[in-house]
Amino acid sequence: MVASGVQVISRAASIIRSLEGRPNGLSLGELAQEVGLARSTVHRIVSALVAEDMLAPVPGNSGFRIGPGLMRVASMSREWLAEQAHKGLIGLSQEVNETVDLAVRSADRALFIDQVAVTHRLQALSGVGLAFPLHCTANGKALLADLDNAAVESLVSPDLEALTENTITDRAVLLDELDQIRETGIAIDREEHHLGISAVGASLANPYRIPAAISIPVPVARFSGREKALGEALLHTCRELERELGTSAASSDAKS
Repeated sequence: MVASGVQVISRAASIIRSLEGRPNGLSLGELAQEVGLARSTVHRIVSALVAEDMLAPVPGNSGFRIGPGLMRVASMSREWLAEQAHKGLIGLSQEVNETVDLAVRSADRALFIDQVAVTHRLQALSGVGLAFPLHCTANGKALLADLDNAAVESLVSPDLEALTENTITDRAVLLDELDQIRETGIAIDREEHHLGISAVGASLANPYRIPAAISIPVPVARFSGREKALGEALLHTCRELERELGTSAASSDAKS
C-alpha cells in the first residue's frame, strides 16, 4: 500500500514537472506522452491535482497548466530565495559598484524578485516585480540556457519580438548563443532589451530548484571592456551563494 502511494506521488510529480515553463498547458494526450503513462492514469491524477488546486484547466482549450495552489507555494519559495541570496547580491554590487538583480523564470518571462541598486549619475534600473522577455535579457538568456532546446522552443516563438535594433529575432540564432552560454556560464545582453543598457547574467542553482539568475545591468558607457571582469565576479558570487544555499556540488559543477 505504501509503495502504491509513493508511485502515485512520483507520477503526480512527473506530471507537474512536465508543465513547468508551459503557460499554455498540455492536453491529457500530450501529458501522457510526456510522462509515459496511460491516458486514463494521467486523467485520474490530473483530476485529483485539479481538485487540490495544484493544476488548472486552460480556458478555451482542453489543456491543463500549473494551478494557483502551486503558484502560492512557488511565491513562498521565491521569497525564501530572495531573502537568502540578498547578502550575496550586496557583496557583488559593492565589488563591481553596479546594480545587481535577482530574477526567476515565470512562464516565458524573467521576473525580478530582488535588486541592490547603486547611486550613479547614469544608472541601469529595472524594478522588483517587473517581468522582461527571456530572449533579449542577460538573466533571461541565462535561464533559457539551463533548459534543453526542446524546452526552449516551447517557450519562445520562431519569430522573436524585436525590442531594439540589436535584439535577436531568429530562434535558431538564439539557440546557437545558448550553446555558448552553456559552455561559459555567462549570458550577455548587448543593448538587446533597452538601448544604452547592457548586462551580464548567470543562473543560480538552489535547493528549491527555482529557475533563477543573477544579472548586472550596466549603462553602455561603463560596460565596454568590463565584460570579462563583470562575468568573473558574477560567476564567483553564484558559486559562493550555491554553496551557502546548500545546492549540491554536482549541480554547481555542472554549471561551471
